[in-house]
Amino acid sequence: MKIQIQTANPNEDYPVIAKMWSDWMGYTLTVQDLHEEDEIEILGRIRQWLVARNAENEILGIAYVARYPSNPNGRFHGNILVQKAHCKLGFGGALYDQVEQFMRKHGATEWVGRVREEHTDSLAYVEKRGFAKRFHTFDSSLELNRFDDQQFEGIVEAVEASGIRFITFDTVSHDPEAQRKLYELNKLAGLNEPATDGFSTFDTWKKIVLTAPWFKHEYEYVALDGEKYVGLSGAFPTDDPCVYDNGFTGVDPEYQGRKIAQALKLLSIKRAIQEGGTEIRTENDSRNGPMLAINTKLGYKPFSGSFVVAKALEN
Repeated sequence: MKIQIQTANPNEDYPVIAKMWSDWMGYTLTVQDLHEEDEIEILGRIRQWLVARNAENEILGIAYVARYPSNPNGRFHGNILVQKAHCKLGFGGALYDQVEQFMRKHGATEWVGRVREEHTDSLAYVEKRGFAKRFHTFDSSLELNRFDDQQFEGIVEAVEASGIRFITFDTVSHDPEAQRKLYELNKLAGLNEPATDGFSTFDTWKKIVLTAPWFKHEYEYVALDGEKYVGLSGAFPTDDPCVYDNGFTGVDPEYQGRKIAQALKLLSIKRAIQEGGTEIRTENDSRNGPMLAINTKLGYKPFSGSFVVAKALEN
């Protein structure tokens, strides 16, 4: 069977890429999202989309490979997807060879990827090629029409009584000092997460988070002790007006254990309910016990996830 591997053409191929990626990950990736990511200029970023075509020029497989300057030296991330009806016909193998060649060309020493846990054949495939499981991530959902707010009555008020106040970031987002404080808290709390292997510079963070279309400042809640930023969380609207996505929830390690994260998440939940939301989704790292405990207490229910896998690339 004739297989052509090409660099994706944004105008022609992004609709197929967006559909395949959305079906695989279980959340919506739009063509606009792909174009917006293209437009972000990040010094030192390496990134490529590939497509695999058959003789009829149909896209039957896609691959994504990227490395951000915040990643450890030599670590690349790459994923390969093939249309289910066309697995085991060589498209995955052809993409695999191209991705590895691309990575090696750019000095890669480690390939990190994801495999959906229900795709047992895919897991067996990558394990035969030298990948090993690193950890498990999974999605969770909170059904807002079943949320029992009375169970958590008084928690936000109790945290406030301890000297913590809450704001939404849109009230201060024009202030460069506030932007820097939010970044520093993101970095501090983010590097305390088990899955974080580096953190971007302030300028890059502004491009990929602060000014990103999905980051609605009015939905980002911040906890302050005086003027010090000590906690953050948000649930952001998606293309579906009934569904919200949890952003990063983090608390300064010195302030953990004071129910600040729980209070922040409760504020986001109340906001989503007030605006007619019916569901909040989030992704969990199976190693992050404290956050899993909070989500379980709030009523988040887990569903399918992915294994993060990795392979050393010897030069």
